[in-house]
Amino acid sequence: MGNPERGVDSRGSASDIARDISSRISSQIIKKAVEELCARLGLTEKEVLQLLKERKDTVQIPVSIFSNKALSGLELVCKYLKDELGIRISDIARLLSRDYRTVWTTYFMAGRKLKARLSVPKSDYFFPTLILTDRKLSVLEAIVAYLKDELGLRFSEVARALHRDQRNVWTVYSRTKRKLAAAGKKSGKSEGENAKSR
Repeated sequence: MGNPERGVDSRGSASDIARDISSRISSQIIKKAVEELCARLGLTEKEVLQLLKERKDTVQIPVSIFSNKALSGLELVCKYLKDELGIRISDIARLLSRDYRTVWTTYFMAGRKLKARLSVPKSDYFFPTLILTDRKLSVLEAIVAYLKDELGLRFSEVARALHRDQRNVWTVYSRTKRKLAAAGKKSGKSEGENAKSR
């Protein structure tokens, strides 16, 4: 009688040990990945964990990727998401609300222009991929508007964060405001027309 009971206990213990080992291995892998990202991005562990905290609809991207002048805004975003965060092309397409083929082509072109990994200096500011889903705006326009309107930065601070000339940032912001105003007028007009037809 005693032996079967010991057998059950030992099976239970073996299962618990297996779970514990699996949990410890997973923790070690995560810890090592976080340490590697800390070293590569020049961020603290807390900042990396915040960066990797992904919601279903968005991921936070450091503004400092714009220190790379060889690539366009969309190329920088795609290369960062794929190479630095290891996100699949299909998931990047979903995050950015873009066609899979567009994202794949953009990433491929970025790789041809810049074969090395991105240089990602320590960043004071991050932007969510969610802001890039509005197709009325270019990547740069969306980010400039986010930094100015949502984070409340001055033009000089936006320019410094994006490694751009302040006059260029002002021009991009003005163009963004015109586009959004025009889009607002169009949607207001169609709503008025809809109301009349009811």
